[in-house]
Amino acid sequence: MTIISGCELCLSDSLLWTAQVGGKQLRVVLGEGVQVEGKASDVYRASALPIASATSELATVYLKPSRAKRVWHVRLSDTHPFEVYPQEAAICDHRASDCGGFWSRRYAQLAIVKPPAYIRTLRRTMLGSYESSYLALSPSGAVYRLGNKREVLLLAKTGEPIAAHLVKVAGWLSDAEDAWT
Repeated sequence: MTIISGCELCLSDSLLWTAQVGGKQLRVVLGEGVQVEGKASDVYRASALPIASATSELATVYLKPSRAKRVWHVRLSDTHPFEVYPQEAAICDHRASDCGGFWSRRYAQLAIVKPPAYIRTLRRTMLGSYESSYLALSPSGAVYRLGNKREVLLLAKTGEPIAAHLVKVAGWLSDAEDAWT
């Protein structure tokens, strides 16, 4: 099973999602016989195995039919960069930006992620700085919105195990102790 999250998909075509930035195109292609259903806002489920293929100009994730019980996540973004924690959970990660690189005005990214993992999304503010928000990708297929770093630390303090694990994985134990005293 594959969970696809982060962007709205075009369910009427086999080309589910595409982003063209600069000289690179990113896309998700639906294999024959694979059904995709919406579960929540920008979260979809497919009985498929994600298979990546890439060249310097084109990165594609093909969703091939599969009855395997293993859950994979395909994370998409056509506006904001994101990072995967821990880094080993990202099976493949492809980015496209115009000449500005990470801080460019046009940015797209896709990644195949092996859960459990966390996504840190970086959103550019009007003042030119950035705000981080965190998601948890669970082995059951759920996508949890955890909020910003302060909110994650507060959730961990209240005993939320998903947030507490992110605090460990991200190396925020000293920040958590400062916040809790």
